[in-house]
Amino acid sequence: VALAPSGISPDGVWSGSAAFDKNGDAALFFTAGDDSKFPNQMTGLAKPVDVTDPMLKKWEMLVKPVTIQQPDLPAEEGKVMYGQFRDPFVWQDGDTWYQIVGSGIENVGGSALLYKSKDLENWEYVGPFFTGDSKAYPKTGDVWELPVFLPIGKDGNGEQKYAFFINPWFKSYSEHNVKYVFHWVGSWDKVNNKFIPDHEEPKLFDYGEHFTGPSGMIDEQGRSILYSIAQDRRTDAQHYDAGWAHNAGLPLELSLLDNGELGVEPIKELESLRGEKLINIRNSTISKANKRLASIKGDMLEITLEIKANSDEKYGIKVRQSSDSSEEVNLYFDESSEQFGVDASKMSLDPDISKTSSAGTLSLDGENIKLHIFLDRSMIEAYANGEKSIT
Repeated sequence: VALAPSGISPDGVWSGSAAFDKNGDAALFFTAGDDSKFPNQMTGLAKPVDVTDPMLKKWEMLVKPVTIQQPDLPAEEGKVMYGQFRDPFVWQDGDTWYQIVGSGIENVGGSALLYKSKDLENWEYVGPFFTGDSKAYPKTGDVWELPVFLPIGKDGNGEQKYAFFINPWFKSYSEHNVKYVFHWVGSWDKVNNKFIPDHEEPKLFDYGEHFTGPSGMIDEQGRSILYSIAQDRRTDAQHYDAGWAHNAGLPLELSLLDNGELGVEPIKELESLRGEKLINIRNSTISKANKRLASIKGDMLEITLEIKANSDEKYGIKVRQSSDSSEEVNLYFDESSEQFGVDASKMSLDPDISKTSSAGTLSLDGENIKLHIFLDRSMIEAYANGEKSIT
């Protein structure tokens, strides 16, 4: 455990991000939870006890929070919600560090508040970095959690583009809660300290109903990497009995596609986890392929599958299938409706588990569908043509 409840965060060390200080040493930013105060959420900063330890096992929190939300923060968009202030994401540009913190604007929508610093410890409020519209797009919530802002490449005009991710939070009950992550592709206006999206409508990042809690970084190769909290749908009692809840998703590399959309691929390093190759089928009919697949079993599999486009058909692959087919998960592509989806209606025989079937648009313009599927004992991640994913 790198950081545990203590000091400035007695009631929880909640989500945040990492950065490097002016000496190139690591710094951890986190949401300091202290229920004796209001707001009970502040930005804390921790530094390694020993920067020469390659594992950086021990960390020390600064004795004071580095960012505390002040009441009545100025914002052209409206009244900033006081007390909704969490999940700092920090990056450096030149000699300035920037911090966005998840919040919301009363009766307007979720927002990310921007701060600037020259030393990582003294932060100046700038204003809302980007604000949503909960009336036009109610699924994006009243407050934004876990804002993530990452460069994804330059467009045809040589302009640097960024992806901005958010996890919606709702003031009251919503059927959309803890299911989705939304994103925008756009530009960073450094003069006015604003994110300018290329498209007004938010785009769903993952077409499943489990990918939440995005966390991101730029690695030493300059790749923008995103990973997730994958929410399971077991009951609280099942969580308690098992002693654990939820999963971490695979690390994903982000890119800018030629059409201006966000590209997503599991990182290449995952190939190092490969074991025995169980089967290799090429230029086969589905019936012949199924005969060869009949003997293939495994609960830790990587599958790459390409199916020839055949106009107006629906096809895919069934995984986690029991011998009598009473349980199975069907990943599919429907050419006629251009839908990439999962039929999870038979994913469990347990009546208490919600069956999370879902789908989203994938326009391939006659290209073959190329699925890259990672399957293990509790989770399935499927990636289609480097563009869309389903967890």
